[in-house]
Amino acid sequence: MEKIAYPCPCGGRLKWENKKVVREGVDCGLLDVSKCKKCGDEYLPENSMRIVEQKLKAADLWGIERKEIKFW
Repeated sequence: MEKIAYPCPCGGRLKWENKKVVREGVDCGLLDVSKCKKCGDEYLPENSMRIVEQKLKAADLWGIERKEIKFW
């Protein structure tokens, strides 16, 4: 995968890092992450997001839907 330094919406530049990713309490491992030097926002590229999605699906945390509540 080509690692291009894209601009961030805040005006900063994104820098590639290898970082331990934990989502919803599930350790997804050491993944590629783009992090903005200016605002600190993190973005996951497609291949890293697929790994996170698989881990969350395995933990039954992906696609949680809201329950319908009726008031009377």
